[in-house]
Amino acid sequence: MKKNKLEIDINTIENENIKNFIQSELAHCKQHKITVELIKSPVDLHKVECSGLFSDVPQPCITVNVSNDIIEWLPILVHETCHKDQF
Repeated sequence: MKKNKLEIDINTIENENIKNFIQSELAHCKQHKITVELIKSPVDLHKVECSGLFSDVPQPCITVNVSNDIIEWLPILVHETCHKDQF
C-alpha cells in the first residue's frame, strides 16, 4: 500500500464535524488498505484534469485536489468516499 499524501493539516480545520469526518474516513481507508491523497494540484485522470477520483487500479486510492477553499473540495471528498464505499 502506498503511503497517504496529505498536503493539508487536518488539525487546522476549525469545524469539528468536518475534521471528525475526514479523520474517520482516513481511519476507514487505512483499515481497508486504501490510500488517500489530498493534494494541492489538479488530479490527472487519463490526461484530463479533474478535482477528484477513486480508483481501484493498480491499488485502491482516493485522490482529491484540496488547493481551493474547503467549501469547494469537501463535497468532492464526500463524493469520492461514496465510490470507496461502493468498492
